[in-house]
Amino acid sequence: WRQEFGADPALVGREIRMQDRLFTVIGVMPDSFSDVPENNGERIDVWVPLERAPGLFGAPVLTDRGNRLMWVVVRLAEGATLASAQAELTALSAHIAEANPATNANFTFRASALSATFFAEARRPLWLLLGGSLFVLLIGCVNVANLLLVRSADRSREFAVRPAVGASASRLVRQLCVESLLLAAAGAIGGLLLAAWLTPVLLRLSSITLPNFSAVSIDVTVVVMTVMMSLACGLLFGFAPMWRASRTTAQSLLAGGAGRVAGSSRTARWLAGVEVTAAFVLAAGALVMLQSLSALTATDLQFRSDRLLTVRLELPQERYATPAARALAGDRLRERLAALPGVEHATIWGPAMFARATWVAFLASADTAVRDNERLMAWRHSTNPGALRDLEIPLLAGRDFTAGDTLDAPFVAIVSQATAARLWPGQDPIGKQLRTSTAPNAPLTTIVGLAADARHRGRFRSTTGAAAYEPQLDIYMPYAQRPNALVVFGVRTNARPDTQINAVRAAIAGVD
Repeated sequence: WRQEFGADPALVGREIRMQDRLFTVIGVMPDSFSDVPENNGERIDVWVPLERAPGLFGAPVLTDRGNRLMWVVVRLAEGATLASAQAELTALSAHIAEANPATNANFTFRASALSATFFAEARRPLWLLLGGSLFVLLIGCVNVANLLLVRSADRSREFAVRPAVGASASRLVRQLCVESLLLAAAGAIGGLLLAAWLTPVLLRLSSITLPNFSAVSIDVTVVVMTVMMSLACGLLFGFAPMWRASRTTAQSLLAGGAGRVAGSSRTARWLAGVEVTAAFVLAAGALVMLQSLSALTATDLQFRSDRLLTVRLELPQERYATPAARALAGDRLRERLAALPGVEHATIWGPAMFARATWVAFLASADTAVRDNERLMAWRHSTNPGALRDLEIPLLAGRDFTAGDTLDAPFVAIVSQATAARLWPGQDPIGKQLRTSTAPNAPLTTIVGLAADARHRGRFRSTTGAAAYEPQLDIYMPYAQRPNALVVFGVRTNARPDTQINAVRAAIAGVD
């Protein structure tokens, strides 16, 4: 709305053109809205009715019962559980499979919590940060409590005289309680002001891009929790000085023979022990978190990503309606981009962005009978001859794609080590054949190469448990044989990639 239409308030009701089709704008979403796919690095600009998808993308998403591209976000009814929802979905799956055995045999819907599916990566680091902040709070509270103890010792004469002239112990405790709460309130206000000033500064300095759902800000929840924690800490850590002051009498003061209460304080020693222990735990936890952050940012993606400008296009359905037209366009675009001054090479990729694999293929060995729901799900990448070499992904066996791997030639593919080990454990995958489609007459795909494993889902693991540490499953296919309308180009430059943006746009416009 801002970038393309200048935040025009009269935009609603007007027609705009996308993919050579007219759409009427019926609303503008606020900045605060974050769509779920944005967690995977997707940028969402426009929402259209699902019924318009076939015309936009040329995909039979509404008529093909074998389609596995859709997922749904639901809100459970009052009192419903994830288990009860899964039971309903299982029954629905059985009904669909019985009515459509050709495309949906052994097909099952799966229900999972949204937080477990999309927010798992952020959950554990945020809990660790919260635990670290609580340790900082504990150390600060113990410090203040010790200072209050020292101050109460300095005020021992006052605490001894006041009861002697008629002040009750409860009144003395109330006075100290008010002092502690005022001190806690001052700390809370100062902390909130400091956080409000530092938060945007730290976010700008951070090299980590957070997904929109995990926006860091000072909101009502933070303020309420700060007030509640401050009140609780003021009462809890002000209790020791209150208790000591309530036990100070004129007799004990005279018995000490000085202006201070004689003897060491067991409470002070206990608080000092808690403070030292918490400090050691906090220091150890901070060291572990720094090591984890260092390892996270230094994780090897196992393919070369430096100085790589990524360009994502969607070929209009009308002008590129056939696979041959899309394959030709992809080849012409890649050649034009590779010929630009300052460009080392250009690589066809897709349909998903580099390090953000979202498109999958369901694989089954041609010599093994498996049910559809038992097929191996692997990340699918359509690319060009030489792309693995350009990305420095080693080819361990077999051959790379060639210019002869076109629509007229038999389908071929390169699989990663992990994929080959799952499909043909202990066997040489070269020459093996795969089923990549559930259609009964779909052509088989022959494996011509074995590539080393790479992290095409990025350095952040999107699952939890043992599966998070397993190698990712990948299959590479020639773009000339599987030409998608959605295509990504990787343009490796000699200098900073952003210096080539205008030249890349001009080169693309020269082709279309």
